[in-house]
Amino acid sequence: MEVTNDNFEEAFPVIEKAIRRCDFMSMDFELTGLFPRSAPASSHLDTLQERYERFCLGPKTFIPIQFGLCTVYWNSEKGVYEAESFNFYIHPMVGKKGYQFCCDLSSLKFLSSNEFDFNKLFAKGIQFTSQEKQNFFEEQNQEPLVRDKLVPNADGEKFLNTTLETLERWLQTTEVSLELPACNSYFMRILYQEIPLRYPNLLLSSESVEGQRYWKSMKIQRFGEEERKKMKEEKAQLAEEVKQEKFKKTAGFRRVIDVMVDVQKPLLGHNMMLDICYFYQYFIGTLPDDVGEFKKNFKSRFPFIIDTKFLASDIGADSTALGDLYAHHSKTEKPIIELKKGSSEEDKAHEAGWDAYMTAHIFLKLCGVLHENIEHPIAFSEQSPIYNLWNTIFLARMSCNLELLCDQSNEKAPKNVFHVFNFASQVKTSDIISWFKGFGSVSVNWKDDNSAFVTVDQEKLDAVLLWSQTSQDKFEIETLQNLRDRNKRERSGVASTPPREPLVDPPARVRRSSLKHTSGKKRPRPSSIGFDEETSTTNTNAQKREDLLPFLPLPRKLLNVVFPEQCFNKVENL
Repeated sequence: MEVTNDNFEEAFPVIEKAIRRCDFMSMDFELTGLFPRSAPASSHLDTLQERYERFCLGPKTFIPIQFGLCTVYWNSEKGVYEAESFNFYIHPMVGKKGYQFCCDLSSLKFLSSNEFDFNKLFAKGIQFTSQEKQNFFEEQNQEPLVRDKLVPNADGEKFLNTTLETLERWLQTTEVSLELPACNSYFMRILYQEIPLRYPNLLLSSESVEGQRYWKSMKIQRFGEEERKKMKEEKAQLAEEVKQEKFKKTAGFRRVIDVMVDVQKPLLGHNMMLDICYFYQYFIGTLPDDVGEFKKNFKSRFPFIIDTKFLASDIGADSTALGDLYAHHSKTEKPIIELKKGSSEEDKAHEAGWDAYMTAHIFLKLCGVLHENIEHPIAFSEQSPIYNLWNTIFLARMSCNLELLCDQSNEKAPKNVFHVFNFASQVKTSDIISWFKGFGSVSVNWKDDNSAFVTVDQEKLDAVLLWSQTSQDKFEIETLQNLRDRNKRERSGVASTPPREPLVDPPARVRRSSLKHTSGKKRPRPSSIGFDEETSTTNTNAQKREDLLPFLPLPRKLLNVVFPEQCFNKVENL
């Protein structure tokens, strides 16, 4: 089902019912970009914290523009899984000052090539606000607006006394209500301030006057204790309705996310590390600085988190790409999965709703590959034969994955990797290899212009460790674990010895220019074309101004500002 702002309210009960009924659900995002250009390149030597920080750069730069959700329910009567897929066009809430975001042109071109409807996104996208921002807005609104007591001026005092006299005469009668003449907002505020203090059992209401923007008329009514109680209940009910309506408007699409979190059902994704970072940043709140806190907070919202790319890599699939896995496992007959009519368009790759369905489909097929005798429906519990493969997020080019149930804060670096640093920027890979020529073959991974990581053979490790403790002329060397410990101390605020300056100063940079010299002459400077010369007299410049007047659409008074004497010199020389 395609869901936009036009049909969201109508579709929400159907979506909520599907989520509360399902056995598990899968999700997918489409984004305006993945990683900013400033993001460091990923390396197999990254720590989990470093890799997490890299993933955080994406959600802090780009925005989600489409969310796919697929709910899967086991129909015991038919003995099949029933899937229902939803495709949402979404964007963050646009405030009074607008909303600015970044986009990667390559990502937009990719989406466009897959028939993404950008017109539908901006014209009919469903707005949303994170839980953190909404809590902030509600706290701000809960603070009562305290207005300073108004001290009436002479005219105000006269108006108030006249009104009070009229009110006293009305109280001596049996009339139910009293209508006062229309007045401006200043006099109206005086009445709302003073009358309740003197007559707490009277009800005040005001109505706008037709044709008068700032004038209103006041109506005063008598009411007893029962009427007061009834009116108080009606006022509270109205306030609750306004609050709920305001919540719906502010939360927007996040109401779907709130239901997903509330039901505590397993959540699936494919290669989902970036997805859950976007999920957290835009629907929960600001991403934590620490990866351990991020794991704890996200895991508290979903009992089981399953990454189908990790499952596919565990069985050694030839390709773990989503489309390839779906094409391969679609040939498997069981279990049977029926996609409900009206769900996302079939075979439309890179539409979030269809990708979410493919993820759910792959999961059910992979379960049979991972365990031949697995029973359906899948038991999402610790007794499941494939439980050990859940709650692990796949990380490419890493020696480990993100394990949501384990404390990975004491992650140890490979012992055979060394950090070589503080060498001159003109050093090449071949130079670094030559430094290690006595220790067999090595692998070099550059960190920046003045540092790199060197991996040595395990057999030569003891010899390299002994050699690394000696002083080197052209560089410094330490173990990768020592570098990580040093970085950890710096993040925690513990002072450490700063690295010294490079031992060999790099050569001075040669100034480059797109302007080539001609005939061996120097490039012309500004002074040679009249910017710095004052050869013209005041009278001459004045004449120049007069000569240019027919061609200038500017007032005469601005000529001295826009065209100073130096500029007229330039015009004459040209």
